[in-house]
Amino acid sequence: MKNVKLLILLCSFLMIASCSSSKDYFTLSGRAPKGLKEIILKSKKANVNKHIKVDAHGVFKDTVKLKHPSYLALSDGETMNVIYVKNGDNIKALFNPKDFSNVTLTGKGYEESAYMVKKAQMQKEFFDDETLYHKTKAQFQDKLNSYSQIFRTELAKANDSLFKVKQAKYIKSFEKRAKKVYKFKSFLVKNLGKGTEAPDFSYPYEDPKGKKYTLKSLRGKYLYIKFWATWCGYCKREAPYFKKLAKKYKGKNIDFVSISLDKERSKKVWKKMIAKSHNTIELFSKIDKGFKKTYKLQDLPRFMLIDPQGKIIDADAPAPSDKKMIEILNRF
Repeated sequence: MKNVKLLILLCSFLMIASCSSSKDYFTLSGRAPKGLKEIILKSKKANVNKHIKVDAHGVFKDTVKLKHPSYLALSDGETMNVIYVKNGDNIKALFNPKDFSNVTLTGKGYEESAYMVKKAQMQKEFFDDETLYHKTKAQFQDKLNSYSQIFRTELAKANDSLFKVKQAKYIKSFEKRAKKVYKFKSFLVKNLGKGTEAPDFSYPYEDPKGKKYTLKSLRGKYLYIKFWATWCGYCKREAPYFKKLAKKYKGKNIDFVSISLDKERSKKVWKKMIAKSHNTIELFSKIDKGFKKTYKLQDLPRFMLIDPQGKIIDADAPAPSDKKMIEILNRF
């Protein structure tokens, strides 16, 4: 009889364990930042678009079905964290009352998501540190090595083997990107730092009506310059923001200058694309190779700020879609 009871208990335990492991959803719960009405989970690849309601006390809880382990964007509509979840997970998220990006994760299966949040925070911290680009190459490498080691230590806490393999590859791509950014930014610091007189075009650039301009001829106002090309997808995404800022600051002590780096054969396409640009100075450079080399114009779009005296404020200024840009422009 005793053996029968033990057998029944063992079967019950196995059934509970089986049910728990075979859930076709994961659970997300926690406390949101003050005043937030909903939390959004999205992933096109995982076919997830879930809006989780937050109650009057800031508490939320819901379940989401997944077909496979997935990376999801966890958002308040503006700020985003990326988490990694799988069916059966039960993750609790405690957000900083004033900062959605600052979140502590616990619960079943939280380790991978906690790593993703930590990685994003550290990555931002690393690339936002402008002092890095004033350091020697050896000093920069030491800093990079220390971050990579922290990534590896944190990654070791994760349980999902496939997740670990993919994220280990990311660490290598992070190192590669960091070295590329250092090379670019340290060049700007050395050759195009704040207060440096902005090198002029190799020859005058024309606007759509044939009027010619040089950087020197544009002195007298602050200049927010956009370098772009008609073939550049990211340039097209930033264009509406650039136009919006130009309209907002019309009549102020700043000109918005848009410089195309297209080849001569694309001039007609350029004219068509800028036909409705009324608050910006539109110029066609015909690929000024000397100017491109001087300013290291490799990745587009690129933005630059110059003061009324023709001195560089920032040779790699924030994009118009970046909130920092509005804060900067409001100072002028």
